[in-house]
Amino acid sequence: MVGRLASGDELLGWENGVLKMRVVAGPTDGRDDVAVETLLADVLGIEKERVRVVVGRGSRRKWVEIDDFDESELEQRLPGRGSGPGDAAGDVS
Repeated sequence: MVGRLASGDELLGWENGVLKMRVVAGPTDGRDDVAVETLLADVLGIEKERVRVVVGRGSRRKWVEIDDFDESELEQRLPGRGSGPGDAAGDVS
């Protein structure tokens, strides 16, 4: 779940298998999507071009695809995913 118009870009952690984050950018012209892609790339230490919002553009709930990155790497770099109703890979809220 993405909270927009925050005071800074930050990951808040996992909740029920969904990664929570806040970004400064609002939904105008997809700026929030770019901010989500940039934040995830920075945190994961990968190129921004490998991260893209594929579902939920302009919405608070997004589905993100990361090229050449598997779930075990995600769990290693962002531990605590656990299990729950939103436990599908790439679900970002």
